[in-house]
Amino acid sequence: VVLSYKDVPWVQQPANPGEPHDKDANHPRMWAPDCAFKNGKYYFYFPAKDNTGTFRIGVAVNENQSPAGPFTALPTPILGSTSVDPCVFVDDDGQAYMFYGGQGEGGRSGQGPLWVKLNSDNMSEFITYPQEIPLNQVQNWYEACWIHKRNGIYYLSYSTGDHTTNTSEIHYSKSNNIAGPWSYIGTVIPKDNNFITGWTDHHSFVEYKGQWYAFYHTSNLSGGDTQRRSICVDKLYYSGENMQQVIPTRDGTGTSAFSRIKAQFYSYMEGIETEPCGGGDIGRRVKSIHNGDKLGYYLNFGSIGAISFEASVATNNSDGGTIQIYRLQGDREVSLIGSVDVDYTGGWGDNVQEWITVDCDIDATYGFSTIELRFVGGSGGLMNINWFKFKPSQNIPVGYSVAFKSQNQNCIDNNRNQGQKYLCIDNNHNQNLCANRNAVGGAWERFSILAKNSDSSGRGLLNNLIQLNSSNTGKNLKLWTPSNLPEPAKYIFADGHDYFSLPVPDPSSNQVFNEIFYWLPNADGTISLKNRYNNQYLCVDTIDGANNPAICYANRDAVGQDSNGISWEKYYAEVADAPIGCVVAFKSQNQNCIDNNYNQGQKYLCINDNLEIYANRSAVGGTWEKFLVVDAGNGYIALKSLRNNKFLRFPVDRFGNPVPGRADSDSINYTTCIKLQWRNNGDGTISLIVVDEQKYVCVDTGDGQNNPAKLYANRDAVGQDSNGISWEKFYCQIIQ
Repeated sequence: VVLSYKDVPWVQQPANPGEPHDKDANHPRMWAPDCAFKNGKYYFYFPAKDNTGTFRIGVAVNENQSPAGPFTALPTPILGSTSVDPCVFVDDDGQAYMFYGGQGEGGRSGQGPLWVKLNSDNMSEFITYPQEIPLNQVQNWYEACWIHKRNGIYYLSYSTGDHTTNTSEIHYSKSNNIAGPWSYIGTVIPKDNNFITGWTDHHSFVEYKGQWYAFYHTSNLSGGDTQRRSICVDKLYYSGENMQQVIPTRDGTGTSAFSRIKAQFYSYMEGIETEPCGGGDIGRRVKSIHNGDKLGYYLNFGSIGAISFEASVATNNSDGGTIQIYRLQGDREVSLIGSVDVDYTGGWGDNVQEWITVDCDIDATYGFSTIELRFVGGSGGLMNINWFKFKPSQNIPVGYSVAFKSQNQNCIDNNRNQGQKYLCIDNNHNQNLCANRNAVGGAWERFSILAKNSDSSGRGLLNNLIQLNSSNTGKNLKLWTPSNLPEPAKYIFADGHDYFSLPVPDPSSNQVFNEIFYWLPNADGTISLKNRYNNQYLCVDTIDGANNPAICYANRDAVGQDSNGISWEKYYAEVADAPIGCVVAFKSQNQNCIDNNYNQGQKYLCINDNLEIYANRSAVGGTWEKFLVVDAGNGYIALKSLRNNKFLRFPVDRFGNPVPGRADSDSINYTTCIKLQWRNNGDGTISLIVVDEQKYVCVDTGDGQNNPAKLYANRDAVGQDSNGISWEKFYCQIIQ
């Protein structure tokens, strides 16, 4: 959740706050939004009804250069705004425009869409009167305008929105001038009733690395329920100045092999059927699988690669057969990369408990590949299959933004405050890697994890190899040994290449460059980083007692402690997103937590022997404080305790009052209050929202005597109490 109606003062509030969203026709809804980047900020535009029931367009701002939010809404909507579906376009000269409007509930039946100039300095006010585009220039227009520009031509595309005949398409017009007039061209995303279900279809067109893409949505996962939509992407091509019609496909640009893939979305098949899912799951499942049947998928394994396969299956046969996993290459050359047997599960899958997950190891697979599932067995039906996924070869958060906090307690910031400090790329210190920041406040302290799985000679794949890219400079961290300094001065700078292309240098050279690191989890919940070239650990050096700021080197032979018990080479790796499949630990920001020895401060969450969730641990010492992040579908996550392999849940009693969280559920679907949404707070912390209750998880020390502090899901927002304590914020640390 990047913005809630609860955080916008002018949005119409619910008439019946106790009623669920989908039960209250007057419940506030924030409609189709848009987001734009300008002036070093992200601006989020959203239509919603004000307290008079009139649609307005609001603006919310994120100043941390993060499109993931959080966003802070301006106190009033844009003056003069009406209707729905804003699209904000910033032209080459920096002038910003908004195109918007919709028929039906958008209030513009029989009229065309509107366009207006925005104040390009604040992006939150109109500087011209809205002007209507005549309907004869945008034939069949209904809603959902989108503007893009290519080779000096402006393209205005939109949804025809025909919900009476269920034939909604995306049409477009073009112009040499942003002010028009517009020439109607025709269809760009056609209605394909064999693929697209549901009448609605919104879209956007984006260029990325020289290729244009069409993003759009269908209602395929929900079987045509228009209000439950799934996102699709396919490539977009041009013929001269005109856009070619997009061909909707099931495989798009290649589904991530590491997501939970519904088996129904095959690229091709032989011999199978589908039917609606039972047990509360969404979409359809594949059934009537017989010996010799096949399912094909175009998947992206990335540079990380996959080493195992798992699938959700059900069968009423004592021998359900075998799933053989093939990789197709070139002109359909095939190789068997793994297989898994399916035994009797208790039925064909009408009930949740009849589905089981089977898995097997596979030969490591990388890049884009067509994967073919072949089914082998006896006569009759073999099995049903709901979903499958592949597991990555590295359990590290490649692609995530990470902050590192040194465990060296002797670090000193620029104000001479001492303690554990965050690593940062400090422009005031020649972009050297320092440990001198008290908090994660911006790009200085953030690093992107990039996959690097082969050495410079191309001698195959190496596990746990990564690159670290500074969000401050956009450059990779590199090892550097200046010729004018004696060993072991091996500095870490952020001025490496955007990609690693240099050969391993001659050790006798005056300067050594290397951007490759090992990611090495430690047993205590910290991680260490070892440089690939010299096989020495990165450390924070405070040995002279006066390093201001502390400088990071790669010059340690082992992970250990000095005579004062300080670990120079250990770091907390904190993320602000949910890396599915990783093991994490959570440290509450509530400074009033008390451990069993009556020490007060920020404490780690743990599961005790009574299966309750507490915040009372001073360090990550075992399985009590470790949690596996599990994909719960629909963008949600679930957390499984490594203490007992049970899911965390945050229930309420029969009166709707929250009770302490517990780790006692065997299944994500077993009970309520298990599925969570992950919120990036923008300051290096995260918060967790319980989906069923739409409440934030908090560490409750309200009575001042909680020993240990318990977890509840009872907070409407992320904030601070009168003492400045954030009950709902947590540091999330990657364990492995």
